[in-house]
Amino acid sequence: MFVSDNMARGLITVVAAGEIGNRVAAGLGSLFGNILCHTDLMPLDVISCSMAASDLILVVSGLEDEVVAGRAADFAGMARDSHSCRIVIGLVTKSSVGPALVCQERVEALRCKVDALFMPSNDCLISMGPDASEDMQPPIEEHLVRLLAGEVINLNSDTSVDLSDIKAIMCDGGSEACLGVGIAKGENGGKNSALKALQALRFQEMDLTRTGAFIVSVTGSPTNLTMENFAAAHAAIKGAIHENANFFVVPLFDEALAGTVRVTIMAKRNAIPLPAPEMTPQLAAFLADFE
Repeated sequence: MFVSDNMARGLITVVAAGEIGNRVAAGLGSLFGNILCHTDLMPLDVISCSMAASDLILVVSGLEDEVVAGRAADFAGMARDSHSCRIVIGLVTKSSVGPALVCQERVEALRCKVDALFMPSNDCLISMGPDASEDMQPPIEEHLVRLLAGEVINLNSDTSVDLSDIKAIMCDGGSEACLGVGIAKGENGGKNSALKALQALRFQEMDLTRTGAFIVSVTGSPTNLTMENFAAAHAAIKGAIHENANFFVVPLFDEALAGTVRVTIMAKRNAIPLPAPEMTPQLAAFLADFE
């Protein structure tokens, strides 16, 4: 995973609940030096102080039982009450959610306290064939949570992305969010990985033409992520979504991907596309100058 040399413009805190969340947080802490990572074994006052200084908080968790689910919801509530925090994102492995009714209730409590809740499942990733890299192996959902958290951290560090851009999409249209990941090799790796990521969203019953908010990262090694590959991925995604959707696409680099391109799409399920601008005489005259 690529780690930016730039310090994040917004301070990020990762707070973990449960065994799965703690593993994810430990992995992120070893990769990124510009974030704060806390497991649920840390004193609450330490976690609270970190949240108070943060612009973006990631709550990562498996929800193995009602205790862990409650802890994740409590952390999200603490983050929501932090006056400095601008974005709260929940990242939960879907299959780990316990079957008990109280556990389901805690999931809903978590959903109500975050700006975006991602619950990755195996449907989020295409493909696990010869295009898959060695690190994309089971447990797939846990890997996807770590991957998604890393993408958000890298986006925040990218000089072409402002934290307000991330906030505008993550806070749009309620908290229900979906993840699509596509991996492909070869000359058309950018386009093919984008098409796979889009298909992963469709597998989750997302109507791409009615959804209005997307963040997309196109990741490859510096040698294989060419402008042509990036442009092909961008075009494939733009052609599949609503013409007035609020979205941006960012290139990221990861030496470990070698000849592989990975496209990651973060989508807000209930975000509404922006209305088309009214064609006033002034706007018509302005557009006519470019014809």
